[in-house]
Amino acid sequence: IGSSSKRKHEKNLADSRDSVTTVCVGSAGGVDGPRIYLPKGKVLEFNNLKNFTDHHNAPSGSCVEMTPNAYMTDEAWVAVTPSICKGIRAMEVISDHPDFWVVFSLDGFGSHLDVTALQIFSDHKILVVKEEGDTSQVSQAYVQMVARADKMATRELLDGYKLHTKHMISQFELVLVINEALNKVQKSQAWRKSFIR
Repeated sequence: IGSSSKRKHEKNLADSRDSVTTVCVGSAGGVDGPRIYLPKGKVLEFNNLKNFTDHHNAPSGSCVEMTPNAYMTDEAWVAVTPSICKGIRAMEVISDHPDFWVVFSLDGFGSHLDVTALQIFSDHKILVVKEEGDTSQVSQAYVQMVARADKMATRELLDGYKLHTKHMISQFELVLVINEALNKVQKSQAWRKSFIR
């Protein structure tokens, strides 16, 4: 978990150099939406990570998508868009109104404006609005309060995990640790306050 404004994130400790990008979705009603995990690689070989919500406690639509550098790419964004749509449509309140449009606010990252992905969102009655560039710190709800709580929980769980294992933590174990940490954070009030802010 790291700042969206920083181009590259690496752990500068000798025990691991693996990185995983995590994309989190939440609503103004205080509900956690789908989570997207992006490890580095070409093929996801672990079956229990393929249908992520079937095997792990994660919000509907959560998934793992391999990318060449553990960061979002145009191809990865198009690949995860159906999962994001499924997850958004399964969220509380939204699921009660299948005919209503949903507004989905995203930062100005180039992949978010991919025409194929935008069409998939539109097909699910999800209107994508783009924030102005370099404004995430003031206009992205996740950055306001939720990210801080997520990072604290992830650090605590990861530190505890490292204390009880002798081997280097793989990026796939990192996905599971992050997911478990995000499940532990009570975020409903944080999401609401973040959207108000």
